[in-house]
Amino acid sequence: MNRPTEVLIVGAGKRVQNAAVPAFHRAPELYQIRHLVGREEREETFDGRAYPVRALKSLTASDLEGIGLVFVCVSKESIPSVLERLASLAPLHTALLIDTPVLRFKHLRHARHLSAFQSVSVAEDCSTLPWLDVVRAAIAAGDIGELKSVFFDQSAWAYHGVALAKTILGSTQVRSGRRRKHGGEFASRRLVIGGKEALFMEPRDYATGRLSIVGSKGVISDFGLQAEGALRLESIVEAGACRGFRLGSHEVLLDEAEASLMQNVPEGASATALMEAAKPVGFLRLLRALHAGERGYPLTEGLDDMIIDYHLEKFGRYAANPLTSSRSPLAKILMGI
Repeated sequence: MNRPTEVLIVGAGKRVQNAAVPAFHRAPELYQIRHLVGREEREETFDGRAYPVRALKSLTASDLEGIGLVFVCVSKESIPSVLERLASLAPLHTALLIDTPVLRFKHLRHARHLSAFQSVSVAEDCSTLPWLDVVRAAIAAGDIGELKSVFFDQSAWAYHGVALAKTILGSTQVRSGRRRKHGGEFASRRLVIGGKEALFMEPRDYATGRLSIVGSKGVISDFGLQAEGALRLESIVEAGACRGFRLGSHEVLLDEAEASLMQNVPEGASATALMEAAKPVGFLRLLRALHAGERGYPLTEGLDDMIIDYHLEKFGRYAANPLTSSRSPLAKILMGI
């Protein structure tokens, strides 16, 4: 029997506490947390277990011996210095899982530090949300005809929304985008992805947000849209725990480890309302895929999501070209990845 992969986690904030550590704990046969690292030494209790948090500056190359995975989840401003510090320890035989958005646009020159690792994946759990399974099944079965568009009505945001739209529409090719302000905090976005359309209304509000996926002969929604050919994406809740999702004749059931991450769920809660609860399950699925040797969320896609979001926020528009897409050879040379 293979030993669990030993893990070093850099960061000790809410994301680590509420999603990452609980997910690692649900896969003890695959992963074992050896070190938890922060800005300074202290004690923390995550998911019912006490951890000594080491100071990043105290790490040495010997601390990475035997470490199979480093997960980095720190503030956006801290990412460049953390990557530089880790790269100085020569992690040539260690995989890196880095949280979104990987780097800020102004920090892209620091992407060169990523080449120090054996491999790099992005912890974009919006690409592995559990309800995506039934959505894919319904689309593949032709239940709504030819897939045309997806509409996130206050149900997705920023680079996470880009990733989720690409996942649902089944394409990584974001050709163009526009963002328009509508007064106050309200705004809309439109992305053209692989010839299909993704529409967003801002600001995000998971409690009241809605999701619609439009095809040539029907619509998938998570709020019970009353229209011909409409299918409702529903959560399966038993004894306060989300046990899976149902869409027409398609159903996905969570295993016990996944269901334990989605507790205290109200009956009838929509997929959008359960977004925060579902993300740890998505994180767990990412971890399982990585351990099985499958590709995680790719670095180029994570960087692209950030670059697209940056252009929409700053300029109100995005157009894919060799300078604005991290998958282009020119951009990779400039970033050193």
